[in-house]
Amino acid sequence: MKKITYLLGAGASAEAIPVVNGMHNRLLEITNLLENIKRQMVRQEGDWPRFEDIGGNLTSIIKDFKWAINEISGHPTFDTLAKKYFLTNNTPELNKLKVVLILYFSFVQLVDFTLIANENERGKDEPPFIPRNKYFDKRYDGFIASIARNEEDGFNLSKNILILSWNYDMQFEFALRNYKKKQVQKNQREFNIIPNMHSIQSKHTILEKNDESFLLIKLNGNAFWAMVDPKQPGKLLDYNPWDFDIRNKNKKELIQFNFNTIIKNYNYLLEKNGILNQIDPIMYLNFAWENSPNFINKYPTYTNHLNLAVEKARETEILVIIGYSFPIFNRESDKKMVNSMVNLKKVYIQDYNAKQIESILINSLGLSAKKEINFQLEEKNLGQFMIPFELDFNN
Repeated sequence: MKKITYLLGAGASAEAIPVVNGMHNRLLEITNLLENIKRQMVRQEGDWPRFEDIGGNLTSIIKDFKWAINEISGHPTFDTLAKKYFLTNNTPELNKLKVVLILYFSFVQLVDFTLIANENERGKDEPPFIPRNKYFDKRYDGFIASIARNEEDGFNLSKNILILSWNYDMQFEFALRNYKKKQVQKNQREFNIIPNMHSIQSKHTILEKNDESFLLIKLNGNAFWAMVDPKQPGKLLDYNPWDFDIRNKNKKELIQFNFNTIIKNYNYLLEKNGILNQIDPIMYLNFAWENSPNFINKYPTYTNHLNLAVEKARETEILVIIGYSFPIFNRESDKKMVNSMVNLKKVYIQDYNAKQIESILINSLGLSAKKEINFQLEEKNLGQFMIPFELDFNN
């Protein structure tokens, strides 16, 4: 049974979420739409809550988004901006940027603004609305169908697959709900998708060294927060928008419900208030350089998860890279993981720039010393995640 590791980057979710270069424009579009909705709310049009109830939060979110748009204008990516705040010890601005990113990923994955905003309210300088027809990248659905198993104890995912993802999004979890209709947090724990509410508090390694279960590690955490009932710590609120079936979000009332819930719970991103059992949501989202022991504003088991990724990657025989270009900011962590793969025999690369990624692996990450490695590049057929023929469908 070959040990297969998938390494995923932004391109693996590109059918639903803009890649790094498209984030600025999408954030600008969402900001314009929020202002559109605010104008309707002030005039008490549509089925909106009273402006007095959520207008303050909505105004604050618009202000934060405009701040981020202005700040990013002098930098090539949001990662670069975050690194600047990190290097200049500007923790308040770094945390503020994380709040914006969490809200951004929430809106992009949960809200189709064209169903709740009014085209006639669009300002003269605002671009036309862009319909959002996709909430999750359908390739994840096909991928899960390929690696899923019906076993004696029920539905499971292939035990010989490890997924290492640099993405903050919830695309894998959304697709998984097509097969296991449980709350997101429960599926994360059952299928070892970490970090999750249990893993970020555990003092011990989540998996035993010889555990052969499926494992997905989000190396930078999640742009996600779980809403916990302040009156009953540890109990999830029933109205968490992440726990709706995203495929059925064509109904205006459900989209509006998600929107209202996000706005109402904006304060959860600013204060602990019982969320994640006192784990501040912005500590749940990290950047690669925050692995420094000098950076303390991260969830308690962050380092444990990175160490687990390196430990499990050591078993890799087949590496499948999808939509990931090995950016310089992640290079230190990538090199540690790739160099730990002492049994690596073959690398599949599925990306528009697969040849360039191969060059980075060989020249920058140390694979040049491993002459026996076979590379297989795929630059055209990107409609489904690559499934290596070495995958054992009986395990």
